[in-house]
Amino acid sequence: MDFNNATTFNENFSSERFRRVHQPYDHQHWDYFFERGDLPAPAWMHYATGSYILLVSLTGSIGNALLLWAFSCAPTLRSPSNLLIANLAVADLGLSLFTFPLITISSYQKQWAFGKIGCDYYVVTAGLFGLGSISTMASISVDRWCSITKWSQWHLTYRRAYIWMMAIWLYSFAMIGPPLMGWSRYVIEGFQTSCTFDWLTHEPSSVAFVWYLIILGFLLPLFVIFLCYTQIISHLVRHRTIMSKAGFSLRPSEGGRKFVRASDSGVAFEPVRPRANSTMGGQCIQILNHELGLET
Repeated sequence: MDFNNATTFNENFSSERFRRVHQPYDHQHWDYFFERGDLPAPAWMHYATGSYILLVSLTGSIGNALLLWAFSCAPTLRSPSNLLIANLAVADLGLSLFTFPLITISSYQKQWAFGKIGCDYYVVTAGLFGLGSISTMASISVDRWCSITKWSQWHLTYRRAYIWMMAIWLYSFAMIGPPLMGWSRYVIEGFQTSCTFDWLTHEPSSVAFVWYLIILGFLLPLFVIFLCYTQIISHLVRHRTIMSKAGFSLRPSEGGRKFVRASDSGVAFEPVRPRANSTMGGQCIQILNHELGLET
């Protein structure tokens, strides 16, 4: 028996069967790479990818599960703002539990192992949790920005937090779900062990969906994060400059002079009155009162 011919026959048969089974949701773009011999990828690449994804899945599951456990056991952590942190942990935990295992199994089998329905499920869940994670980080940045720069007007309540989280998940599904209703489609990726949205087809509808997803799903949240933290940094720098001009140190000291007083309605700023033995110059105190709007 010619084992070399048998091996060649089995490899050709396996390749043809693989391409025929996955044809409904495969993209012809990858045919060229199969014909040239660049695909399928070497076995060691699949095993390395599967092992890496397995490690990420385990650490992500344990870490985010511990965070949610601590959140549920400690009442002091259950503030409205921390609900957004918990929502971020849910999104990351969902990725670790419901999407990464599919890549791991397929990588060890060196081909996608879950068919067309599994491909759709994978893209929807990965997109839902991934975009949910990005949108939650954008929401956290907005909350931080409002809390720091608009502390007297902004109060995140539990009701607002729950509505916010519901909007995040609906928004994420609106980004990744259109192919289920006929706008573009989900296809297998070049490694043949995972799926994604069709970004290779040059038809107008597919191109429109790609830009729709990129702009609203990725660029918009990133822009919000960048804008909010830029404003936060600018606010803190401006605040520090005011304190520096007044010669005021933010470090508490035993003999230091306070310029903040408590009132029945909360915390209020009180003008600093110069004394003869004060280490602050009168000019610095006037600058401080002027910047804080406390001149009398």
